[in-house]
Amino acid sequence: MGDKLTTADFIGVDATGRVETKTQRAARIQARATPPGPLAQPQRLNEHTLTYNNDTVIFFWQQTNAQGTQNFSETWVKDNGQWKCAQSHQSVPPQTAADGGGGREGGRGRGGN
Repeated sequence: MGDKLTTADFIGVDATGRVETKTQRAARIQARATPPGPLAQPQRLNEHTLTYNNDTVIFFWQQTNAQGTQNFSETWVKDNGQWKCAQSHQSVPPQTAADGGGGREGGRGRGGN
């Protein structure tokens, strides 16, 4: 997302939990020595779009890559008549009990009963 497409008070959270402001994100992106090269366009899965008051749009989608499935969300708002991203969030879903991860424990309570 370019500088012109994010609000002044933009907040982003990546899959590692790192929280960044617009300034921090711009500095990190500009610090890259070379672009990562051509990448295949990721396939978006389970896309949802919610619109509120003709000035706020929330996007949600999932993508699967070599690291597994990741969840994404973005909140876009009209800022002085221009659409800008105010918030982005990326996360990795917890593993399920079926795949051996530390997901839900079959509906048992906190004490395991």
